[in-house]
Amino acid sequence: MNTHELRWWRRRSVIAVALLLVVAVALSALLLGRHEDDRGRMAVGDSLQGDYSLSDATYEHDLSFQLPGSVLSVSVAVGQRASSDETGGSVEAKAPRDGQLVHVTWSATRSSSDGAPDTGDHASRLAVRSKTTSVVVDRAVKAPAQGSSTAGDDDRNQALVAVPGDAADVQLTVTFEGRTQSVSLVSGERRLGAFASLYRPRPASAQVSQTQDQPADERSGYWWFCTAEARLMTRAPYVDGLGWAPAGREWVVVTGAGVHVADTPAVRRADGRVAEYELDGTPKVAVTIDGDHAVKSTRAVRTHQDGTGTTRDYVFSIRTGAAATVDVRAVVR
Repeated sequence: MNTHELRWWRRRSVIAVALLLVVAVALSALLLGRHEDDRGRMAVGDSLQGDYSLSDATYEHDLSFQLPGSVLSVSVAVGQRASSDETGGSVEAKAPRDGQLVHVTWSATRSSSDGAPDTGDHASRLAVRSKTTSVVVDRAVKAPAQGSSTAGDDDRNQALVAVPGDAADVQLTVTFEGRTQSVSLVSGERRLGAFASLYRPRPASAQVSQTQDQPADERSGYWWFCTAEARLMTRAPYVDGLGWAPAGREWVVVTGAGVHVADTPAVRRADGRVAEYELDGTPKVAVTIDGDHAVKSTRAVRTHQDGTGTTRDYVFSIRTGAAATVDVRAVVR
């Protein structure tokens, strides 16, 4: 090998080493940049508890879910970047690649309907779903007892969730006693399933019953004033102890059905003098809806404090949405 060839091989080696260094530097910069870009990036299915703000929210909305005996309110936002309000924004989270961050805040309240049927002490499950990924944010959502006070902003009722897909793929699902309802965030489409009757508007002219006076007995020397009554009629898809109504049917709960003795219980025909009496024992009460008898009634009979009446609650099964007539008949001796 002559001197010219030796120099050529040396230059070639130097060039090769230089190229390797350039590639190494470029690769290191790429990996470092990728590492910096992935800092704080959440994996699909991950969730963080607490109060987060989305800096680039593409969707923000308040939603509510009707449940047996309660209402679940949810505030939701969807975006790519979030910062923790608890740390003044110093902790940042990023959406997974080809995915979204979803921040949810939720609270449950008791239904305001007077005389609503007993739904027991059952909890609901709230989850965020997108494509094939479902992340449960609360497995035991319960409405506080009537009259109890709760904290306004509870971080335990807030979560940041990482899911795949676009905002249009994100849904919220709520499960109660084995039945699930859902809403698609962007389209607003709801799948109500067994909960559908809870969203049905109640007609303003609905009336439980029309009370009639006790029929007059011409053989008696008195006019008697005693009435059969029903305080409230409520429709529900779920009643504790009976569970969900069969498909195509719903429960009708008749509250406070029984007998009531008027303040002036009896007037003597001959001279108009007022006579008083009290119920002796438990009156025989028959409650029907369109001729059908109840599938369940409360075991204990409630007696009015002044002894002028007794009532009980009854549960019927009727076709969903069908009109119904409550008939209460009582025999008082």
